[in-house]
Amino acid sequence: MQGLELSDPAVPPGAPVTASGSGCPPGAGVALSVGGVRAGETQADAAGAFEAPVSPVVADVGRHQVSAECGPVLTAPLDIVLVSQATGSTATSVVIVFFLLIGLLIFRRRLLAPQSYRDEPQSDLEEPQSGLGERS
Repeated sequence: MQGLELSDPAVPPGAPVTASGSGCPPGAGVALSVGGVRAGETQADAAGAFEAPVSPVVADVGRHQVSAECGPVLTAPLDIVLVSQATGSTATSVVIVFFLLIGLLIFRRRLLAPQSYRDEPQSDLEEPQSGLGERS
């Protein structure tokens, strides 16, 4: 099998990647590049295979072409991606804070409601509680 493979096809900016491939002439020098910028070099073994770390100099987010030149040119795509730092605990914290704020808002509205509004019956079945303790 001839070609170039990457240890991870999608990495955050600056993350290390290992390129491995085969199909080079035995003992040939292999120049690795990312998006046309030199990113490493190694030498093919007696079977024409190689493995080497690639240092992506290109830090732009997006898809880039990794090339290994050793006579033939072997290529593979590399996606440089932004990684979200939101974890499960972060999402849970956001939900808890949201509900706490909603609860505080409701509590605040009840505290700031006019006194006469609080003394009014809540439905047609309730009677105002003006004379607690009095019997008729």
